[in-house]
Amino acid sequence: MTAHLFQERVEKDFEVRAVFVGDECFCVRIDAESDQARIDWRLDYDAIKLTPMETPKAVLQSLQRYAAVMDLAYFAADFIVRPSGQWMFLEANPSGQWAWADSVDLPVAKAIATVLEGWCEL
Repeated sequence: MTAHLFQERVEKDFEVRAVFVGDECFCVRIDAESDQARIDWRLDYDAIKLTPMETPKAVLQSLQRYAAVMDLAYFAADFIVRPSGQWMFLEANPSGQWAWADSVDLPVAKAIATVLEGWCEL
């Protein structure tokens, strides 16, 4: 006996991890290349392809409102993108992981350092 999380299986083209830092949003497209990774990409890290991508304007505005309402300087949000192109919000985590997506093209660590540096100047 333990806690369980059940989620409807949704047809998807790919998934997205959006990392929101300060007033910036970094999105990484997650393409699964195995059956296990298509169910949950965290089950098979070796079978995922990560590609930095632009945050759609409507998604960015929604995430900015979420950050303001929740008074968050940082959070990670997960989405499924359906074959139609519709983004489906799954969850937001105020301590969500980001280091696996950090890169020259997705400078999350630099953005976090900048926010922390700003707090130190207060």
